[in-house]
Amino acid sequence: MVKGVSTCSDVVRKKDVAVCPTVVPHDTMILPTTTTVPDGRHVTISKATDRQISELYVLVQEAARHGDGFGADEFPTEAHFRSEMQDAKMLFVCEQDSGKTLAVLVIALSKFFRGQCVADPYIIVQADERRKGIGEFCFHTCVDYCKRLGFLGIYIDTFSNNLAMRRIVENTPGFRRVGILPMGGCLPDGSIVSSIVYHKDLRVPECQGQQEMNGDLDLNPDPPS
Repeated sequence: MVKGVSTCSDVVRKKDVAVCPTVVPHDTMILPTTTTVPDGRHVTISKATDRQISELYVLVQEAARHGDGFGADEFPTEAHFRSEMQDAKMLFVCEQDSGKTLAVLVIALSKFFRGQCVADPYIIVQADERRKGIGEFCFHTCVDYCKRLGFLGIYIDTFSNNLAMRRIVENTPGFRRVGILPMGGCLPDGSIVSSIVYHKDLRVPECQGQQEMNGDLDLNPDPPS
């Protein structure tokens, strides 16, 4: 995995080890919470239970089988998935009346930042719940939670063929496209897909971040399909 080189002005040093004191524990978030998704349904957002982590793994594997945001060999076993997700915050969005899972929000630590200060959020929306605005709702909720948790920024890498997710990110204020990973992951047919990398600095006011994003030249054209 390519590593990003960044500085963290808000990091303090203790015994020569950099720590980020602003990132708060999961249990300090106000969860569960209730809200409304764009189609008017009332939902509950809550921390994933052990059973739901297994449900999330099934959703990830299903997405991977369709080349939909996850590599075909990214998480070969549930044990491997749980190990990779042990420091992540996994939140389930469930319909309040039926308890049906509509989507899952995951806030992991970014591998592009050498530390604990930058988030790597992603979302999974149930196939029958797509095209209802739930993806945008979940992504904006993820960004809001990243701010509440004290992260200094967000890195996102998404497969170049994941047009729906790319549109959501690019339509969210403050995100800048900063690069391409030529080898992002392996699709079910064995082909390699590239990944687009986006960044948002959470220390920058929204209006300034939007101006910077609008003023950037895209020096990274889309890779050939």
